[in-house]
Amino acid sequence: VRSRRQRQMCIRDSTSYAQWETVRWYTDPTPLPWLESISFTDINNGMGACSGQVAYQVGGSQRKGGIIKTTDGGITWVDVLVWDSVEFKELIYTNPNTALCVGYDWVDSTGIIVKTSNSGLNWDTTLVPSFLYSISFPSNNVGYATGATGALLKTIDGGNNWIPLNSGVTDNIWGCTFINDSVGFVTTSTSVSVSYTHLTLPTTPYV
Repeated sequence: VRSRRQRQMCIRDSTSYAQWETVRWYTDPTPLPWLESISFTDINNGMGACSGQVAYQVGGSQRKGGIIKTTDGGITWVDVLVWDSVEFKELIYTNPNTALCVGYDWVDSTGIIVKTSNSGLNWDTTLVPSFLYSISFPSNNVGYATGATGALLKTIDGGNNWIPLNSGVTDNIWGCTFINDSVGFVTTSTSVSVSYTHLTLPTTPYV
């Protein structure tokens, strides 16, 4: 759920018939985070990816990306990662303790993949040349990330190392969903869906 109101919010449903309530986790008007995506492992535990946090400063503005966490079903949220000049775009879980999130650093012009194996206490970081917008894991070890100008990355070790693939497109790839380890779909900036099957791995990963 994404909002660009001055007080960032998400909505939650505690019933089985779509009764929604608004939850705000920031009461201070600065910074102003935009919630890009959320993911839950069970009814209580989840995390969200935030971008566009803006703190106006003398001489300009500073944008901060963040990852937030809830342990009470979305009633309250806390920051578990805040990073200057980073926009986090999508977060997923691969198991109850392991989550990955993609985004980019708009100052350094690099893509970012962060991974936690202990529910957000610590994060490992991988930097790649292209801005990243989406991530999909069809299994615990195999995953894909997509981004600017046709960027397509694959991991076969749970997100520790990433290998660049040839996507065959030059448009921005905004979203990806893989239905198994070798078949998936992406959406590009021209709103075209492309399917990929039997991808061949190059030999040099990003580490």
